[in-house]
Amino acid sequence: MTTQLLSRWKRSAIGSQLCLDLRSPQAYQIRHVAPSTNIPWQQLSLRCAELPPKNVPFAVIEPSDQKPDTCSQWLIERGWQCPYVFREDDDTFWTAVEQYSQPTTPKPWLLFRPCPFLMQHINWIEKQTQQHRCLDIGCGSGRDVAWLLSRQPLWNVYALDSLKGAVERTHQLTKNMGVHDRLVECLQAKITSEGKWKTFDEDSPAVTAKNNTTATAGTSPTSGTTTTINNTIAITNGDIDDKSRRFSPGVSTDTFFQDKLGCSQFDLILTIRFLVRSLLPQLPQLLAVGGYLVISHFVEDGVHEYEQPRKDHRLQLGELAALYGSMANIEIVVDVIEQIEDGRPVNSVVIKRTGP
Repeated sequence: MTTQLLSRWKRSAIGSQLCLDLRSPQAYQIRHVAPSTNIPWQQLSLRCAELPPKNVPFAVIEPSDQKPDTCSQWLIERGWQCPYVFREDDDTFWTAVEQYSQPTTPKPWLLFRPCPFLMQHINWIEKQTQQHRCLDIGCGSGRDVAWLLSRQPLWNVYALDSLKGAVERTHQLTKNMGVHDRLVECLQAKITSEGKWKTFDEDSPAVTAKNNTTATAGTSPTSGTTTTINNTIAITNGDIDDKSRRFSPGVSTDTFFQDKLGCSQFDLILTIRFLVRSLLPQLPQLLAVGGYLVISHFVEDGVHEYEQPRKDHRLQLGELAALYGSMANIEIVVDVIEQIEDGRPVNSVVIKRTGP
């Protein structure tokens, strides 16, 4: 049975080289499938951003100190496809897998995928750029950041997100992959509807009701808390630390990037599944001449019905083309409507700054 299952996995067209090893790092060092990715079972719930898309089947090696199917069932219940499950204590598996193993490479094998639109165009973008400085605004769990840092040529990446948890996940993912040294900055910051940038003041006093702060009652720590601070809304994901800090006063884009990041010109800017309309017209000024802006966000196409994000948080058809097509020294290189894995439509564009 084990050899047959292993053979079916290796013959599968999708995921034939995707293997999640849930054993301890010590056991993984002694022997492992190559290629495979080691995420200890105890860490899995914190590292789900490293897993493949939920429509891609992959193999799982379960640790012997867990009951059979405990780990794979946990994954399946959360939507992942795990048709190929093997056990650490199955000697037949280790004997049979030797014929399929590949030489181990120094870089970790990636289970996850970045934004498909970014993958499609990155080789061409890299050939056109020189310094390889990237800014990711709304970095989320850090998959695009980590993937970019793992490539050759070497990218230097600056990442921003309004949520502390997203910043922490990005730091952790890049550390797990051994590419954290080229993550120049990963900062918690947000842009307001007026186009001003705010960060959290590390030295501010605790926020209380006396300084115009209110918190939504009845929200559990795990589901997130909505806090209003000086008329600014912040979703803190149950982050107690964020409640004790205030947003800094809003500053202009030029001031923010010079003072906080020390860099105001980038060869590549990413805004993936992130939309603040006041930011859109400011993005070209952050591009170096010859640099590229990649945007991919949900669009109201008049065909597909879906709930999230709500309609006022979606692009309108032709919105990006109308905005950037009217700007001097800006070229729209790619402009497509496509669907992500769950069927929702997105408008994806590549925009080049052609002159000062």
